[in-house]
Amino acid sequence: MYAADSSSAAVRILGLHGLRLRALRLRALRLRGLTEQRQERPAGAQRRRLGLSEHVQPCTAGGPAVLSRVSALVIGSRAVSALVCVKGVLPLGAAEAAPYPGGMRHNPDYALEDLEAIKDLITAHPWCTFVAHTPAGLVASHYPVILEAQADDDGGLVLLSHVGRPDEAKLGLGGAGGTEPSELLAIIQGPHGYISPSWYGSRPNVPTWNFAAAHLYGVPEVLSETENLSVLHRLVEHFERPLPDPHLLDATEENSEYAQRIVRGTVGFRLRVTRIEAKEKMSQDKSMESVRNIIDELRGTGPYADPALADRMSRVNEAALNEAALRETAVKGDAR
Repeated sequence: MYAADSSSAAVRILGLHGLRLRALRLRALRLRGLTEQRQERPAGAQRRRLGLSEHVQPCTAGGPAVLSRVSALVIGSRAVSALVCVKGVLPLGAAEAAPYPGGMRHNPDYALEDLEAIKDLITAHPWCTFVAHTPAGLVASHYPVILEAQADDDGGLVLLSHVGRPDEAKLGLGGAGGTEPSELLAIIQGPHGYISPSWYGSRPNVPTWNFAAAHLYGVPEVLSETENLSVLHRLVEHFERPLPDPHLLDATEENSEYAQRIVRGTVGFRLRVTRIEAKEKMSQDKSMESVRNIIDELRGTGPYADPALADRMSRVNEAALNEAALRETAVKGDAR
């Protein structure tokens, strides 16, 4: 949003605000007309039009999903913003009645909607950032997570983790710290890195950043001390098993007794994921020649070399790269 910085700016804007208000009203009327045509659209078709998978729940305003946000309209020194829903134009102040989806900007080219792929991302990159909106403001903590295997039976996604005291009160887990149980955001960050425009092999181009990330939302359930200890055992085992000499919590009687003592300083929780926003931006919208060039640079020895990101780009673009290679082979064959 923009606010007028001086009286002269306010006067100039006031001279135009009438036209802008009329334009906004016309947009609202057109949108309402479109809404009447869309009311009979099946729910599945509506979700596909919004680019949502069955695992991603759209934000609602007592009805269909919010589509987009209108740019702020400035009247004098007062900024007026609005939300566009399929039901019409709603004032931004009515956020309780009409929330709009936050988080990552939706881009179909980069959408990561396959639940198994999201689980693989979590398993490969389990260091998680938890963000809570508390009466004291935003609070963030960082802890490892593992997936609860039982959730696979119903097609769900459930995270298991723990925090060290007093982080459970700071985050308000399960109403700790005198707060009402509320939604927690878990952020998983996969491979990411800088992409130079000099790598594309064509111009014009600009720098960008490739990445894979998932935003997972849910209301945490605090575990009992017994269940928390069980989760800690699984967490340690998950990371120790690949080692030649794994040190498990119950490896010895002495270690087991020590684990019983330290568990009191932690609070375990289960996060049943109810909303997912996931993206992997791996140059899918670029030519395959550019993709190959970028992968080669990432596998090189330059200052931005990143083999893990190169591997991820290769997997994400594998089908398109293979198809491009077949076309190039066919063209060479025709030329002969």
